[in-house]
Amino acid sequence: MHLAEDASGRKVAVKVLLAHLARDERAQRRFVNEMRVMRRIAEYRPAIAT
Repeated sequence: MHLAEDASGRKVAVKVLLAHLARDERAQRRFVNEMRVMRRIAEYRPAIAT
């Protein structure tokens, strides 16, 4: 996880899938599932994820 700012200056978290894990289907699925969960949570807690 990395702390960054979006174009409007809002702080955001950036998660990166490491190159060696990007070839692993299980790691890819877990990464995608985590992003889906974060998007659902963001509906109720916009400070968490968008």
